[in-house]
Amino acid sequence: MPIHCPITLPRLSSQEFAELDYAVMAHAFAAHRELGRLADETIYQADFAAHLGSAGLASQREVPVTVSFRSFTRLDHRDAP
Repeated sequence: MPIHCPITLPRLSSQEFAELDYAVMAHAFAAHRELGRLADETIYQADFAAHLGSAGLASQREVPVTVSFRSFTRLDHRDAP
């Protein structure tokens, strides 16, 4: 099943992935704590991106990802920390 993403993601070891995941999730929870549970998704995205940027972690919002299988194709948008 081909998956196409327009950005190149680095290969990470399990340890590197765990460390990155821990750091990213800490910022996600911080953004959610600051904004509360009722903020609009775009506000969460902007605040989360700001948190990541202030920590030196590059991110992109709404990256288009295309998944294909035989005649089926689906375009989705994902945030990419």
